Amino acid sequence: MGRPPCPTEEQEMLTLAEYLDARGDLLWCHVPNERHAKPQYLHKLRRLGVKKGVPDVLILEPMRTIPGVAIELKRRRGGKESPEQRAWIQDLRDRGWVAYCCYGADQAINVVELCYGKPGTQHAHRP
Repeated sequence: MGRPPCPTEEQEMLTLAEYLDARGDLLWCHVPNERHAKPQYLHKLRRLGVKKGVPDVLILEPMRTIPGVAIELKRRRGGKESPEQRAWIQDLRDRGWVAYCCYGADQAINVVELCYGKPGTQHAHRP
């Protein structure tokens, strides 16, 4: 018997998005940088401020000592960070953010719960 199929990055993102929405206590967004489009449109997006490597999820919910959480989400197996993604994670950390590359929604959910507590618990995010 082989290993079960590994969820796609899109499936992992859907799981994480459903979790974050169900919590209802965090201001968050997904940054859809993974576009496949005509070069002219991609050039236009870059001119409008789309940046290569920005993490997939930004949680804009400050805690006592950090401004927010950024998560680059990859597949559990086979996902790989780009140099631009590593640079964004480091730049965000340098600015006080909690920033990680997570392999699978479960790992990302663990990061969220370490920072903000489990759903339904009071988290001390207000300064």
